[in-house]
Order: sequence, then structure tokens, then C-alpha cells
Amino acid sequence: MTSEAQDIQAPLVFQCTQCKTIIGDSFAWVGAFEELNGIVLSSKSKVILDLWSEGQRFITLPRARIKNDAKCGECQQLLGRLYNATTSKWDLLRNCLLLQVDKILTYELGRTNSPPSKDDAHLTSAVLEYHSARSLSTSVTQMKQVLVALNERLTQVEAVVGDKLK
Repeated sequence: MTSEAQDIQAPLVFQCTQCKTIIGDSFAWVGAFEELNGIVLSSKSKVILDLWSEGQRFITLPRARIKNDAKCGECQQLLGRLYNATTSKWDLLRNCLLLQVDKILTYELGRTNSPPSKDDAHLTSAVLEYHSARSLSTSVTQMKQVLVALNERLTQVEAVVGDKLK
């Protein structure tokens, strides 16, 4: 993991590169989809739904197809796609927004240096790396818990079988 990825402490905000409209944040984070060079946000993100309910269309999403374009509601720049249905290989994308990394700016809340620029590619790649590592760490922790539980059960079974053989 790069030092840039390790330095991310606060929530991240994602903006349209063209008009700087805020389109999401890391609270809606689902994962990184490196195969399509994008980040995946929950389409049911409170941030997006709240903006829609106020009548402000920051992202336009027609919902009739398997895959729909997700465009900035302000400048109509294509930001990514909404996947309504996917193959099992792409389960991570189902009912979620895939935002293309090159179409969004990323900044960390509370960051004191200069505002985000289109050349902030190093931070965007750090975001992908950070969240991938965090996701991997969560998976390892879950696997560890399962293994500990299985070890306890196996120990109990061995004790019962050992007692019966004596």
C-alpha cells in the first residue's frame, strides 16, 4: 500500500471533473472494480437519494435497461454506468453505480492543501488501493473468525471421540 493510501483518514468526496458537482462520497462505497477502472458506489446511497428527494438532479439515471449511463445532472458529462443486472462475475456492480476513475475528482474532507485538480490521479489510485486493502482486511478478519470457530468445534469433537475410545 502506498503512503498516500495509508494517509487517507477522513471520508472521501467524489466530484464531476467537468463542473465539480459532488456526486458521492465514501460512505456509499461498495468497492473498486479495477477491471473497468472504476469505483462502485451504492445506487441507494443516502447522499444521492437525499439530493433527488430535494428535486436537485445531480445524477440522471434512466432505469429501463440492464446497463444505463450515469451522467452528471449539471453538465451531462458521462460519469459511468448503473448496472441493474449483471453476471455472477460482476455481482459487485449489481444495482450500483460504477464511476469511471478518469471522470471523477477525489478529495479527502478536511484536506488543507490545494483544492482537487484533474491531475489528482495519484490520490484516485490511492483510493482504489486503500479501499481494496480495507476490503481484503475485512475478508481476512472474517475468515479468521470462521477458522477459530471451526477449530473450537474440532477440539470439542476430538475430546468426545477421545473419551469414547478410552
